[in-house]
Amino acid sequence: LLYALPLLEGDSELVLTTALESRGYVDMTLDALAQFGVSAEYDGNRRFRVPGNQAYRHRDLAIEGDWSNAAPWLCMGAMDGDSVTVKGLDPDSLQGDRAVCRVLGEMGVPIHHTADRYTSHPGRLHPTTIDARDIPDLVPVLAALAASIPGTTTITGAARLRLKESDRLAT
Repeated sequence: LLYALPLLEGDSELVLTTALESRGYVDMTLDALAQFGVSAEYDGNRRFRVPGNQAYRHRDLAIEGDWSNAAPWLCMGAMDGDSVTVKGLDPDSLQGDRAVCRVLGEMGVPIHHTADRYTSHPGRLHPTTIDARDIPDLVPVLAALAASIPGTTTITGAARLRLKESDRLAT
């Protein structure tokens, strides 16, 4: 809706009926709109205001690396064996899944980064608690890594995974 509403003749308002989850994805959408000359405002609570009669402007840009797709590789580097380096990642990205480095660090994974390269190394892994409200796409790969660590890792805020393409919690 945030991509379509600016093209309507009149102004629009979106009102959330539940708390906003996966905020990073919304921030990325608002940033993409702005990069192409379209405005939409979020009040930080539950309302989006989208002026109508806007037009997207053409521009060239480089697309940053995908933190969701980097996560399995970074998790693999955390396990016994060789370290793994992923390049093309923006440390200032709006992608919520860049939190994979924070979570891996909390699990004891040494992470090193220079410019756009992140390297995960095997480490002394330990369980932790993961709040998945803003990083639902990381849950499967982090759960797989957690299964290899002695002890209990707790994942909270994962109910949204029931609403994805399939019920990922049941799976």
